[in-house]
Order: sequence, then C-alpha cells, then structure tokens
Amino acid sequence: ELLLRAAYHDTIIVDEKTNLFNGRIWRPIHAVAGTDCPSSMVEFVIHLFPDQAGNIDELGNTPLHVGASRPETACAETMKHLFQSCPASGLVQNQDGCTPLHLACLHGAPLDVLKLLLDSCPDAALVQNNAGQSPLFVSIAIGSSLDVLQEILKIRPASVHIRDEMGTSTITLAWTMLLSGLQTLLSSQGNVEETGLGRANILSMSIASVSDSLSTTVKMWMAKIHLLLRTSFHGTSAKSLPHGRHFREVHAAAAAGICPPDVLAFALQLMPAEESVKNEDGNLPLHLVASAPPHLHLTSPQMGDGAVSIDLLLSLNDADAAKRFDRRGRLPLHLALASSKTWHRVGVKSLVESFPESVQMRDPETGLMPFMLAGASSNKTLQKEEDQKIAPDLESHSEIAEASSLDTIYNLLRGTPRLIRQGMYQKNKNDNDNEDNNSSSGQNTHLNGAEMQYLWRVRSSLLNETMSLKQKVEELEAEILRRMTKAEIKTIEDKKVQDAATKREKECDTRADRFGIYANEMVQTISKIAERINKFEGHR
Repeated sequence: ELLLRAAYHDTIIVDEKTNLFNGRIWRPIHAVAGTDCPSSMVEFVIHLFPDQAGNIDELGNTPLHVGASRPETACAETMKHLFQSCPASGLVQNQDGCTPLHLACLHGAPLDVLKLLLDSCPDAALVQNNAGQSPLFVSIAIGSSLDVLQEILKIRPASVHIRDEMGTSTITLAWTMLLSGLQTLLSSQGNVEETGLGRANILSMSIASVSDSLSTTVKMWMAKIHLLLRTSFHGTSAKSLPHGRHFREVHAAAAAGICPPDVLAFALQLMPAEESVKNEDGNLPLHLVASAPPHLHLTSPQMGDGAVSIDLLLSLNDADAAKRFDRRGRLPLHLALASSKTWHRVGVKSLVESFPESVQMRDPETGLMPFMLAGASSNKTLQKEEDQKIAPDLESHSEIAEASSLDTIYNLLRGTPRLIRQGMYQKNKNDNDNEDNNSSSGQNTHLNGAEMQYLWRVRSSLLNETMSLKQKVEELEAEILRRMTKAEIKTIEDKKVQDAATKREKECDTRADRFGIYANEMVQTISKIAERINKFEGHR
C-alpha cells in the first residue's frame, strides 16, 4: 500500500487536517488501475474492495477511466478486470464529459484495449464529451491509425455523423489536418499553423490525376477519409457492400453533407468520369448534393456549402445534369427544394439558371409546383428547428430562415409569369362568371394535342439539324487536315500540347491556392479543437 500511494499520489504524506494525499482521497482500486501493477494484483485489490469499483475521484474518473488514460501500464487483462467489477462505468462521464473510451482513444490505447471497451460497451462510441467530441472524433484528432477508426465504425457506424460543438464533422477534421500537415493535435497546444508538410501535401494533391501519384502521407489521410465517406454513405465500414452495390467516392462526397466542397472537388479531380454516372438508386452526384440536408446555421461556410458543391457539378457538365431526372422522375431542383435549400445560399439559383424551364415543372412525388414546394419545405424546417431548439438565438435565426424562404418563393414565382397571369385571370372570372365558365377558361391555358405534336416535331427537327451541322464541321476539319503539310500539322499538334500543359499548370495552381485558403480559414477552428484536446489529455 505504501508503494502504491507513492506511485499514484507522488507522496506518502497525508495532510493531517484534510486526510488527503496531494488534495486527493486514497482509493486503492484507482491506484492499482493507474500504476504499473500486474493484472493479478488488480484483480486481488478489486476482490478486497468490491464496493469501491464504481467510485469516482475528484476529476469524476472511475477506476476504468484511470486505466484507460494510462495505456502504458493498463493492459487488456487489467481493463477486463476493471470493467467486470463495474460494467456501468463504461458509460460514466467524468468532469470533461469523457467516457473511458474517450480517454483510451485520447491516450492512444492499444487496439486490444479499444476492442475490449467497444465490445463491452458499444454505445460509448456515440457519447460526446463537453466539447461535443465523440471517441471517433478524438481518434482522428490525435492521428490514430486506420485500424482504430475501423474498429469504432464497425461497432457504431452512426458515429461518423457526430459533429463537435463548433459543427466540425469527422471528415472536415481529417481533411483539415491533411491540408495543414498535422499528424496529431496533441502537440499543437492550440497553436496551429500551416507547416512545411502541409504545403507538401497540397502540392501533391494539386498535381495528382490518379490516387497512385499521391505522396505517402496524403495516401494515409485519404484512406481515412475514404473510410469515413464509405461509412457515411453506405452505413457500414465493411469493404464488401450489400446487394451488389459499388462504392463511388464522388457520390459519397456529394451525399455526405458532412464534408467540405473541396473533398468533392478532389474526388472529381481523381475520378472525373463518376460525375455522369448514376448509382444503383438511379442518382447522379448532383441529385445527391441536391437531396442532402442543408448544414446547420452554426456551421461556417468553409465547413461545407451546398451551393459550392452544386455549382461545381454544374460547371463540369455544361449544366446538363440539372435537366436529368432521378428514378422517381424528380429534377435536382425538386430535390433541393424538398430538402429546404434556399435561393442564394444553397444552390437553388444555380439550378434554375441552368434549367429555367424547371420552375414550371411539377414535382411528380408531391404534385407541387417548385414555388409551392419551397413554401412547404421551409415550414417544416422552421417547425423542426423550433421543436429541437437548435440555437440559443432561435428567434433571430428563424426570422433569417423565413426571409430566405420568402426570397426563394419570390424568385421561383418570377420564373413562372404564366401561372401568375393564369391565377389573376381566374380570380377575375370567379368574380364575374359562374364555376362552369371558370373551368372551361382554365382548360384553354393548356396545350392541346395538335400543339403538343407540333412542338415535338420542331424539337426533333432542331436536333436533326444540330447533328447535321456537327457532321459537316467534322468533314471540314478532316478536309483541312488532308490539305495541310506535315510541318503545319506538327506545329498545330505542338501548340495543342503546349496549350494543354499551360491549362493544366493553371489548374494545379488554382487547386493549390484553394486548398491553401481553406487550410488558413480553418486555423482558428482547428486551434480551438487542439486546445480542448490538450486540456482533456492533461486531466489524469
């Protein structure tokens, strides 16, 4: 006992007035859990003092917390004895809100200890500490291995969606640490700046066209982000997906709703062909971006902005994706409005500009016109936020959300003057005519069969004319090539190669600038996370 007191409390002298050792009460089980004792000795002490197995110390720690925070001394067998002596301690939160699993992740416990805690108390993976951080979030912050993340996600895949108190998602954290060149936040002490490794990572990413060309460090972080995206999109971290599904990085980044737009941009950089591919549910990446719920207002724009992702996808395909239906016959505009996206902030304006006719097309699922769908969706969102009390300044936020909704409805109505004229005309008729006359006059506003057939013939004729013009252009280009000398052809080809190289160089510079700007914007956020992580790490 004398040795244990000296090892655990750094003193054997007890304060005669308080009967404390360095301000702390003597607790035998805490002492054996926090010192380098054989597991058999831990088991023996628990047997001597079974009523103390669930006690908490001055920091709110149970013996299981103490063992979890000292992986250098507490082996898996010791942790097993501690847990079995008081299974309820697996979900106990100390004064920092940390469970034993949080502390095991924070202090880099061996994989067998993490497996023991996860298997014994799987729900601990969903608990958030006082900073809103889950054990998965903490593991990413300290730079844990891919195996650690896989173990947590295998037990509780839903933990990938848990954000911290600042709205930072797990994918945002991993992406920011990659761009900043940070291996762990434990040594940062809240002072995070772009490092030389961060600049090297950005350079590697900006010039990459395939994943094999990435540096080793970037590959390591991208493997973690890949795992987080897979789990977020498919609800499982398993490599083999059910029902013959295939993992597509672009689709997952588009649908995640928890990652920065730059993650989607980088996925498209490596796999551009996925942009025009429909997944097993019949969705393009644009359908998934449009369907993703909008970010909470407490999330800053650099952590993820639906409008940026929508604009990015539209720019790659000449806006054709805005005209394509999903399997239920819904356009991206319908999906965006149904998920409460608004005109300016979250991409509705871009969708309408890409396909103006969409504002006059009913949503086949609800039967509502787009402006009606915007009104119905905004009412649901406001009610949900009021019920959940999302923000302390709820009243002001609700006013902003309502103004955004009205702005969206107004702009959608501006694109449908026919509906407005029809509505005004119908109102006047109701004031002056009977119901039968109103019905017949309403029918006159729709196209009849002959008009519809004429429009389809015109469309077919224009398409044929377009194809014919393209064919003529190709024939003329072939004729020009036949008349040119070999030297002229080589000069043109060299110019094309030079232009392509110049264009690629500019694209790489643009990517590097964008990645660097994002990393700088996130310095303050990542510094706060580092500060909290180091504070928790020091409490043991």
